[in-house]
Amino acid sequence: NKVTIVALLSSLSVGLLFTLIALTFIESLLIFFGAQGQVLVLSKDYGLYIILGSCFTMGNMTMNNLLRGEGSVKLSMIAMVIGAFLNIILDPIFIFVFDLGIQGAAMATLLSQMTSFLILLSYYLRKITLLSLHINCFQPSKEIYVEIFKVGIPTLFRQVLVSVSLGLLNQNAMVYGGDTLLAAIGLVIRVYMLPMYILIGIGQGFQPVAGYNFGARNKSRVLGALKYTVFLSMALAGIFCLAFQLFSNAILNVFQPSPQVLDYGMKGLKIYGFSLIFLSLTNTITVFFQAIGKGKESLILSISRQGIFFIPILYIFPKIFGVQGILFSQFSADLLTGLLSFILFYVFMKKTNYLSLIIGDIKS
Repeated sequence: NKVTIVALLSSLSVGLLFTLIALTFIESLLIFFGAQGQVLVLSKDYGLYIILGSCFTMGNMTMNNLLRGEGSVKLSMIAMVIGAFLNIILDPIFIFVFDLGIQGAAMATLLSQMTSFLILLSYYLRKITLLSLHINCFQPSKEIYVEIFKVGIPTLFRQVLVSVSLGLLNQNAMVYGGDTLLAAIGLVIRVYMLPMYILIGIGQGFQPVAGYNFGARNKSRVLGALKYTVFLSMALAGIFCLAFQLFSNAILNVFQPSPQVLDYGMKGLKIYGFSLIFLSLTNTITVFFQAIGKGKESLILSISRQGIFFIPILYIFPKIFGVQGILFSQFSADLLTGLLSFILFYVFMKKTNYLSLIIGDIKS
């Protein structure tokens, strides 16, 4: 209960701080992420409401993870699904019926986030969760924050680097392809996020299983869960990769892009499809290290994909290959991160005698 209230109030405080900073520097932030001209005007209209909802977004993330941590996965899912469907319903109403345009889309998202937040909070207030929110339990300490940061820091770095690298990607897209390439990259990433989030979700489901059984020294269960997760992740990544190769035109036409945006988008989506194969392996291994408390290995992999590899590649490749360099930058970073994750995983397995169990299992 102490950790629950400390985590929630800390995340809400960070959300409030971010809101104040982001509102103060909103134009500079949007320019960093590649917004210019009319795109900047529309981004400000949309970004204002998204920033105002930061506390709800961060509160939702915290309470969802707390519920998963105590095993109340269904409660977490119900709140997320209600928020998502509400967003889908409100979007056309606010955009077309109320004629609010892109501001309406942002308002719909804000109201949906707020609704999910209130549903999640109500679980605790109605005491239908295992953990409780008691203000008298708010006793922040070094020990609590160390435990939170030990598991959370790799994810923090990964998410921050995703934002920074996305900003640099957009900047390069504007330089080498203008609004057309920027729009295409935006569409590709939007489509790419669907299988990416599925892979991340599989990893989150694997994490408590790996952590619990590793702590219980149940090596066979750890290996069984690991093999299943790797197989499932790579199989799904392969299916999506194949779909991107065969149906990129049909997928992107859902967004009704211009012919030039569609041309860039089809090329990018096919390349990003192959990135999923390496991402599926890297994500599983990163989560595995995180689950068993190997913070150093997890941190290295977390900052490699979007930091150590992606950012330098993003500076070098476009200067040599132009637009093709931008489109291939994420694939190249995922390929290198996949190789690094395999090396770190192999070294760990050899040190802990897990490798001999795998070899024995293969022989049998």
